[in-house]
Amino acid sequence: MKKLYLHLALLALLISVPFLTQGQDSLATAMPFRPVHTVFVGVQIPLNYTLGYRYQFSRRLSVQAQGGLIAAPFEQYTLKLLEGFGLDPNLSRVIDRSFRQGSSVSLGISVHANSP
Repeated sequence: MKKLYLHLALLALLISVPFLTQGQDSLATAMPFRPVHTVFVGVQIPLNYTLGYRYQFSRRLSVQAQGGLIAAPFEQYTLKLLEGFGLDPNLSRVIDRSFRQGSSVSLGISVHANSP
C-alpha cells in the first residue's frame, strides 16, 4: 500500500511541475519593441543589383521599398531565360539591340511569424 501512495505522489509531482513553473515567466520583464530601420544593398542573381529600405514598425510586420538596376552581365541572362520559356530568338535579338540596361521597383509587406 505504501508503494501505491509513493507512486501516486510521484505521479502527482510529475503532473504538477509544469503548472508550478508557468508563473516564473511573468516575473521576467518584457523588452519593449523598438522600430527597426534597415538599408540593404545586394545582388539578386541572375537578375539585378538592388538597393532597398525596410522599416519594421511592429514585432510582426514590416514594409519595404526596393529598387534595382538590370545591367551587365544580367541583361543577357534575362533574355536567355525568356528564350528558354519560348521567346522567339529574332525578338530576343531585337530586344538585345534596343536595351542595354533596365530598372525595377518593388514595394512589399513582410510578416515576421517567429518574432517573440
